[in-house]
Amino acid sequence: MENEFQPGQDTAQSAEDIATFGMEKAATQGEVSVEFTRLNSRKMLLVWALVFVISVVLLFCIGAGVIGLLVWTKLPRPTPVEIAKKELAPPKEMKARIKTIDRGQRTMRLLVGDGKYQTFRIDAATEFRDEAGQRLPQGFDAPQLREEEMVTILPTNDRQGLQWLKLGVAK
Repeated sequence: MENEFQPGQDTAQSAEDIATFGMEKAATQGEVSVEFTRLNSRKMLLVWALVFVISVVLLFCIGAGVIGLLVWTKLPRPTPVEIAKKELAPPKEMKARIKTIDRGQRTMRLLVGDGKYQTFRIDAATEFRDEAGQRLPQGFDAPQLREEEMVTILPTNDRQGLQWLKLGVAK
């Protein structure tokens, strides 16, 4: 009968343990459980708040993308006729360096800027001039036209051909 539970024995034993081990201010198991639950619920609220913020930002980004796409598709596009009517500024004289001369295809590849190469077509109307401004009688076949030669050019209005080419660089 010694093993039977007697009321008040548990509290007496607890009081004796507290006095023996100096646990007057120690938390009971119930207090620890309440504090643990409180800490976990705060962490859970923080996690849910973070999930909410991320989902709102994601929905905003998706909505902005859809609205942007709808607006972009409704913008008027220029027709090919409007593009053809669009006038370019008149061509200007440019300094260039001859990089490649293709007499068979009647084209000339020129270095027209910092690392910018452009190929121009040469037709019967293209004039070739020497440093003094005199017209070269052989035209495109003139021996003075050499690769790596510095020239001054005037492109055609469509920027595909040359109106004239002058050897040397104008100062």
